[in-house]
Amino acid sequence: MSITESKEHGFTLLEMIVTLGIVLLLAAFAVLTFMPLQDQAAMEHLAIEFRGELMNARHSAVRLNTDVYVHTINLTSTPTQTDNWCLVVSTSATENDCDGRNETLSILQGSRYRGLTISRHPTRSSIRFTPMQGFPDFYPGDVSIKLLNFHLTPAKPMTAKVMFNGKGRVCGE
Repeated sequence: MSITESKEHGFTLLEMIVTLGIVLLLAAFAVLTFMPLQDQAAMEHLAIEFRGELMNARHSAVRLNTDVYVHTINLTSTPTQTDNWCLVVSTSATENDCDGRNETLSILQGSRYRGLTISRHPTRSSIRFTPMQGFPDFYPGDVSIKLLNFHLTPAKPMTAKVMFNGKGRVCGE
């Protein structure tokens, strides 16, 4: 062995490019795998918040001994992809915006759910909760009202219902 002999260590450029390509391919696959999970989590979060707003309206009606309303603002019965909507829980029988006033008890902002396609009940833009047991004021014979329909992907629509006892239920159609 001679003293001038040197051993080279490290990777060649080709080996580095191939390794980097494999890592990028695996990362892209992971992102595509987790995107539907993120959409599902957003839908579940909206369902939980919807039920919470109904519970708030029901309890507030009893606690304050007054009518409490849940208003759907900036929604129509036509499914529309928008984040400019809100659910307002208020003691006021009329609400026109998502800004809130003195009568506003809570607001669920639609801006937190980007990319959502949503619509409301064809004839009801609000529901009144009465102070007596906090039940919603339904038409005779109604058991539930499909207040909201929403989806991020058309294959998996969800319906948010208000039940006759004032509780919320969200289910797939």
